[in-house]
Amino acid sequence: MARDFVMIGKADKSRELRAFAPALVLLAICALINYVDRGNLSIGAPLLKDELRISASQLGILLSAFFWTYTALQFVTGWMVDSFDANRMIAAGFLLWSLTTAATGLVRGSRCCWRCG
Repeated sequence: MARDFVMIGKADKSRELRAFAPALVLLAICALINYVDRGNLSIGAPLLKDELRISASQLGILLSAFFWTYTALQFVTGWMVDSFDANRMIAAGFLLWSLTTAATGLVRGSRCCWRCG
């Protein structure tokens, strides 16, 4: 009888893992894209500075703003993922991320960047 209980417990854990797998895959993809985005910031910085005609200090503020928002929103997103469905929150994050990334193509100068942000 104890053996049956062990087998049922393993089946339940396997079922839970299968249910969690899509969220885990989305998180892994999210982490990879985030890593690439952060690397692109440093590679594209000189071109960004020239194209937007901004000074080195303005570029520093612009690049550090990415990390300010990243740090501040860790608390908010942590609460949201704990409070709501994690899969929906990840999907909403990807949507917001995609729209924001598309909007960066519309930026023509540093003032527009500060107003849009």
